Amino acid sequence: GNVLDGWPDENWLDIRNTAVRNVMIERMKICKQKGFVAVDPDNVDGYSNKSGFDLTAADQLEYNKFLSDTAHGLGLGVGLKNSVAQIADLVDSFDFAINEQCFEYNECGDYSKFISAKKPVFNIEY
Repeated sequence: GNVLDGWPDENWLDIRNTAVRNVMIERMKICKQKGFVAVDPDNVDGYSNKSGFDLTAADQLEYNKFLSDTAHGLGLGVGLKNSVAQIADLVDSFDFAINEQCFEYNECGDYSKFISAKKPVFNIEY
């Protein structure tokens, strides 16, 4: 996939690909074995970026739920990082949210659904 804008060492993945999903399952298993209590998948909004793949919002929603189901199946918590446009559809599937720079991008209010669901929201400002 394409290089992430501003992150020259990172590339988008085709989240529809079974091999990508299998890698994520194995990574989460390693987290569980190491005693982690939760995972924080990043870049879960490829459909709204120039990923190099013809991803749809439905593809992304299904993949994000796959991540949540996989983490929960291993007894791990899971956070939703960014992916603001899909919060309403994902709040029930994720245990907490992480946002980067919601003050800068005027997105803080978008996380009210997590707060209403009594789930924590963590903000990082750079």
